[in-house]
Amino acid sequence: MDYASEVHQVLIPNGFEVEHKITTTHYQRRPHYHDGCEINFCLHDNTDVYVDDKHYHVNSGTVMVFNSQEMHRVFVERGVSYERYYLLFKPEFIELALSEYPDLLMIFYRRPRHFVNVLSLRLVDQSRLSKLFDELIEIYSEPDSSLHGIKVRQKFIELLVFLNEQFSDRDSVTPYQKSPQNELLTNVTKYIKQNLGEDLTLDGVAEHFFTSKSTLIRTFKRHMGLTPYKFITYARIMESRALVLQGLPVHEVAFRVGYKDDSSFIKKFKALQGVSPKRYLATNRK
Repeated sequence: MDYASEVHQVLIPNGFEVEHKITTTHYQRRPHYHDGCEINFCLHDNTDVYVDDKHYHVNSGTVMVFNSQEMHRVFVERGVSYERYYLLFKPEFIELALSEYPDLLMIFYRRPRHFVNVLSLRLVDQSRLSKLFDELIEIYSEPDSSLHGIKVRQKFIELLVFLNEQFSDRDSVTPYQKSPQNELLTNVTKYIKQNLGEDLTLDGVAEHFFTSKSTLIRTFKRHMGLTPYKFITYARIMESRALVLQGLPVHEVAFRVGYKDDSSFIKKFKALQGVSPKRYLATNRK
């Protein structure tokens, strides 16, 4: 399999979008993350979903949720149609509701321990979720009054409440695929995230886990769609976003996530985020 080796950010320029989509060509999404959250309701069998270091094999009737910190990608075999509902949103889209009901985002940011991103729904719940998506898309597609925004938010909140209730039923959670390669990947990614401020090299990481560089590269490319080096860069920039929002000086943020000089850090940050750390802080300041 020829996986892409670059992580990229998919922006949500209007703060909200929803669509029922069918892709008829070979669907192999590059590793990516959003500046908000995603809900993906899969209507296709034999779909492989990768979320950070975890791999899920899902079928039709499965709903998946990703927050802005999670790199993910979807792979569908060649020559088949990939059907799904998907919804992208920024939390501030429902800011007023969140001020009173913060648990609306429990499945994204207020997760219980051992949360799993993927949920296989019962047939009756699949029908209910499809109906909610269809109603939301109909409202979203026809801005016929000054109350359009309120109607969209109202139906979206109804959908969020439904999903939170479904994810609280742990019996229907889809376990991720376990294998020696996945175990190695989980341990390595955890080690990298815990040592972002150190001088992380492929040789050093391979030696730490008593494995070869070629095994590390092959494992990362197969399960994450990118090289270990690209993952280290991604993890550093993801961690730096939170530090930037704390108002720390750029040189301190750069040092904490393993960059020896500000210019290298700013260049990598802008490449992944599309803006400089200073601009990112100004845009996301509450």
